[in-house]
This record gives sequence, C-alpha cells and structure tokens, in this order.
Amino acid sequence: MSESEKQKLMEEYANILPELVDSFGKCLKVMGHLEKAGFSPSEILQDPEIISTFAEKAPPELLGKFVKVLLRLTALLSQKKEIKDMTGDEKIKIGQALIELARDLRDLMESVRR
Repeated sequence: MSESEKQKLMEEYANILPELVDSFGKCLKVMGHLEKAGFSPSEILQDPEIISTFAEKAPPELLGKFVKVLLRLTALLSQKKEIKDMTGDEKIKIGQALIELARDLRDLMESVRR
C-alpha cells in the first residue's frame, strides 16, 4: 500500500470516528431512557409475545425483512471476539457485514413507517 493510500485511509478513519462516537452516544442515551421507562431493548427483541404479535400482524414482506435482519444480527453478535484481537481481514469482513446490516435496518424501518 502506498503512502498516499495510507494517508487517504487515515483521513477517512478520522472523518468517520466522530460520527461513530456520536451515534454510539445517541444509542446509549435512548437505551438508558428505555430502561428507565421499564423497557430493555434486548429483551424487546427476545420477548416471544412481542415477536409473536409482530409475526401475526406484520405483512409477509415486512416479516421477511425483519427475520433477515434478526438472523444477521444474531450471527454478528455471536462473534464474541474483541475488536483488538481481530485480524485486518476479520475487521474488513465484519465491517462490511455491519454496513450491509445497517442498510437492511434502514430498509426495514422505512417499511415499518409506510
């Protein structure tokens, strides 16, 4: 990798990092408010009653998107390796999977809003 390619990647990383910290902070803040209101985000996705109700009432195309996102999220979360212990290739692979998952989540949320 050339020095200019390295420099470009470092600049990209430096530009993305504040967005990441901001998004993570917003996520934690919302999770905190949910927990104070008596809801646990992780429990909501694991609650059989909520999932059953959703499965009964959701249109098939929305249900398919939900299941796809849930399965991909479960697969990613099952990889309990610390980021610092991952190889460069593992980080690239998981990073790409997260980007695709985010796209699918946006698509799912847009479908829910319609």
